[in-house]
Amino acid sequence: ETVTQQRTVLLDIPARLQWENGHGYCGETAIQSFGLYYGAWISQKLVRDINKGEYLLQKLSVDDYRDSTHTLTVLHFTYNEWNWENSVQPQFDDFCRWIKRSIIQGYPAMFAAYLLYLQDENYDHIMPAIGVRFQNEHEYDPEDGLLYYNLFHEKLIERTMSKDDLAATRKTCRKHCGEGGCIPLNIDYGIAVTGIVDENHVTLPVRLSVSAWNEPNLHPAYAETPIEMDGIVTIRDLVVD
Repeated sequence: ETVTQQRTVLLDIPARLQWENGHGYCGETAIQSFGLYYGAWISQKLVRDINKGEYLLQKLSVDDYRDSTHTLTVLHFTYNEWNWENSVQPQFDDFCRWIKRSIIQGYPAMFAAYLLYLQDENYDHIMPAIGVRFQNEHEYDPEDGLLYYNLFHEKLIERTMSKDDLAATRKTCRKHCGEGGCIPLNIDYGIAVTGIVDENHVTLPVRLSVSAWNEPNLHPAYAETPIEMDGIVTIRDLVVD
């Protein structure tokens, strides 16, 4: 009998703390964490300003001028969006397969989740997924583990990608934010950020790490003071002549 070893892919993305005003800056902070992974510092405020409002993973109406993928394009990111409009429902299994494949390829993905005590029909929160545990990289397995942050705690959350643990409808979600919420069973929203625009193929992989996990909130209700942060830039595949 052949025993397949479990493997873990964990991207080099530390936790970030989101701002809580203005319905919360979860999508903006997920993008901030992915920006660091690709070598850029991007303020939560800058993402919201470019997006002309709260960063959501889908338009709420045909008149909604907020555009999640356009904002990523303005920030010079490449991306792969989960095709929620044309995927067969319930989407949970196929969505887990998509997010697992993205992370194995080295691409972090932000996804939408329900949270206990909240009531939005689509989803309540956006979180960044940065790791998977698996035995077979080519198949979806409900025993696979998904690793992600809830943007309020530094601890990495790990849940199995099974319907019993991670999937729920609006009414059946019984996991609060500290537990990592629930991925919607029927319609899912997610975007994997796959890199930076590099039409001439001249850039090298760059990571930026900063010394603070939070960004001071200059909103008048908080009026936090700007701080200096130390940054470490890591360039890979650099050849010195």
